[in-house]
Amino acid sequence: MRKILFVPVMALAVAASSCSESGFGITGSLANAEGAKVVLYSQQLFGMQPLDSAVVKDGSFSLSGKLESPVQCRLLVFPDAGGDLNAVGDESQALAATVYMDNSQVSFSADANTMETYYWSEDRNVVPPVIAGSVQQDLKEELDSIRKPVSDSLSVIRKRLSEVYYGPMLDGVFPEEGADLAIREMALLKERHNMTMDFVHRHPEAAVSYDEVSYLFGDGSMSPYTAGEIAGFVSILEPYWKGTESFAALQEAAENASRLAVGEKYVDAEFYDLDGNRVLLSSLVPEGRITMLEFWASWCGPCRGEIPHLKHIHTRYPEFDIISISLDDNADDWKKAVKEENMDWVQLKDVSLMDGNAMKLYGVMGIPCCIILDEQGRFFKTDMRGPYLDAFLRDYYGR
Repeated sequence: MRKILFVPVMALAVAASSCSESGFGITGSLANAEGAKVVLYSQQLFGMQPLDSAVVKDGSFSLSGKLESPVQCRLLVFPDAGGDLNAVGDESQALAATVYMDNSQVSFSADANTMETYYWSEDRNVVPPVIAGSVQQDLKEELDSIRKPVSDSLSVIRKRLSEVYYGPMLDGVFPEEGADLAIREMALLKERHNMTMDFVHRHPEAAVSYDEVSYLFGDGSMSPYTAGEIAGFVSILEPYWKGTESFAALQEAAENASRLAVGEKYVDAEFYDLDGNRVLLSSLVPEGRITMLEFWASWCGPCRGEIPHLKHIHTRYPEFDIISISLDDNADDWKKAVKEENMDWVQLKDVSLMDGNAMKLYGVMGIPCCIILDEQGRFFKTDMRGPYLDAFLRDYYGR
């Protein structure tokens, strides 16, 4: 009985801390950033919202405010502010740190010379800030620690994939070992997912648990989960988050994701063919066979880079139907690219990424993007490209 009661009692303690009437406070120490502007944002499904700002003076700054619920925050430092709190600051020069917050008093210590940059920099020597006093940050670090062995293994596999698959891929060679590595990677990702959901069950009140659930389906693209699974993820958080703006946003994201969930039938739509005719997608999706909808554009370098692999797949598995849907604005550019690349499978054109059916009906938030439909035209798989597509098709067709 004690074991059963332990987690709810801890959850109530954290929730009480999160709802403190006094709000939050950050006492900051930041070396080598005199006169820099520091801005604290909440980072949620509905975007980044500024919470407070300050200027670094004598190596210190302080921030305060009040949160409705625990949240991931982004602390940005603008070294070019020149001591002006109203300075806009150059994002390309900004530094950044992530802090998980609730309404508690937190200390933050870092050196501007070793903070992460807002825009990723490959060569920077990063030293994580020292953050103390935040239960939410402690929970985030606990989850990172739990997943570290799997994350380390994933890094090793991804490095190996780069060496044995993505390198030769540039020369039109697609080694079988790539599929083997992809299978191992997907198994590790499943193991990490199980670790994460175990943590979420134990700490549904934590901001990092909210984030991990939202990562599963909240980006607007097709989710690799069924509608029932999505509803189940949300239900874990509901007792602790219901009534907050954060939970309302999560529910809305879940409703949208359920339309694109695994097992849901795709919505039919019109596209243009190479002759400029309007055609229904349903007239080209065969019954009884899996089909890949591959979204691309002539101006997209990574999309063009994947075409040799698609040609390889089209030759090896002729029974696997591919329908490429271009998001080009210019039809002539699209037709020219199709001819240059010798793409001898079904070619269609949408209106554009922002205005066409790709985003509205199929959740295509960026390209290249692929969605695999099952034999009944239901959403089946997503992000199956390169060695992952090799592994999937090898397993599906048994060769």
